[in-house]
Amino acid sequence: MTTRGGITDEERTRLEIHAKRWIDVAYQTGRTDRPKLVKAIEGLYRVAELKKPTVEIVPSPKAMVERFATCVTTYAATHAATYGATYHATQVATYAKTEAVTLVATNVATLAATEAVTLVATQVATYAKTEAVTKSMDWCHHYQGGNMWAPQVCYLTAFRDVLGLRLPVYRQFQYWEKAALYGGFRLMLPGRCIVSDFPDCIRVDPQWRPHCDSGPSHRWSDGWELWYLHGIAVDEQIVLRPETQTIQQMDNETNADVQALRIERYGWPRYLRETGATCLDERRNDIDGTREALFRDRHGRVRLVATCPTARVFAPSVPAGIASCEQAQNWLAGEKPFRTLART
Repeated sequence: MTTRGGITDEERTRLEIHAKRWIDVAYQTGRTDRPKLVKAIEGLYRVAELKKPTVEIVPSPKAMVERFATCVTTYAATHAATYGATYHATQVATYAKTEAVTLVATNVATLAATEAVTLVATQVATYAKTEAVTKSMDWCHHYQGGNMWAPQVCYLTAFRDVLGLRLPVYRQFQYWEKAALYGGFRLMLPGRCIVSDFPDCIRVDPQWRPHCDSGPSHRWSDGWELWYLHGIAVDEQIVLRPETQTIQQMDNETNADVQALRIERYGWPRYLRETGATCLDERRNDIDGTREALFRDRHGRVRLVATCPTARVFAPSVPAGIASCEQAQNWLAGEKPFRTLART
C-alpha cells in the first residue's frame, strides 16, 4: 500500500505540533520518572524475549559508561546480543513497516523538523564526549540514545499520531518510545540496563547549537559537564579563562575551528602583537565606522582586524596575496562591482 499526494494543511499543522513535542523531549532536563522508565525498559526486554533486567539509573552518561566498565568482562561474550534484540524488535521493525506504506515527503519533513534542532546539541555532542571517556571499551555496541534519539522516534511516531497509521508493530515500539520519553542514554546488557538520567541544564544558541560563553553548555547532577561554543566542542579554559592560554596552545591546536575560537577569545590584537605579526596596512573606514589593520602572521596567514564602534573586534581571514585593507574589504564583499557609500 502506498499513499500519494503529499500532506494536507491540517496534517502539516499537526506535524509541527508533533515535532515540537519531540524537540522538548530531546531537551528534557531534571530527574526522570523512575517507575515509568523502569516499566519501559522491562517492556523492551520482554518484546525482545530477553530476561527481565535490573534497571540501574545513574546521574550522567559518564557515570553510565564507568558503571559499564565494571561489567565489561562479565558481558564480553554477549556484547551485542541485547542491543540487537531490542533494536530489531522495536525500532527497525517499526521503521520497515512504516516506510513501506507512507510518503517520503512526510518522512523527510518529520525527521528534519526535529533533527535540525536536536542532533548537534544532544546526540552528537554527548555521544562524542561519552566516547572519549571510554575509548578503550566496546561500549558502543550496547548503546541506545533514549531521549537523545528523539529525531528517530519523532519520525516513526508521526505516521501513527499525524497520519493515523495503525500497525500491530506499534505495540512493541511503544516501549522504545517510552524509554525515550523517560530516560536518556542507556546501555543494554543481559539482565541489566544502565540508564543515564537527564542533564540538569542544556544551553544552546539561537540556531539550537550547544553553546554557553560563561559556563558549560551541558551539566549533569554528578557534575559532569560539556563545554561548547556555537556547536564546537571546547574546554573549560577556552570558555572561562581564555586569557590564560599560551601561544603554544593556540598554535598547536590541530582543529581549525577550535584554533579560531582560541585566538578569538584570547584576542586577535594581542595574539598578533605577541607573535610578532607584520602590519601590512591600516586605515580608518569612515563608511563602516571601523578602525582596520591588515596583518600577516608568522605562518603567512593574512587577516583583516577591524574594530567597530562598539569595541567588538573581527579578524576574518583573507588570501595571502592581499596587500591593503581596501583590497581585503573588497574580497570579503565578494568583489562586487560597486562600493558601499553608507550603511544604516
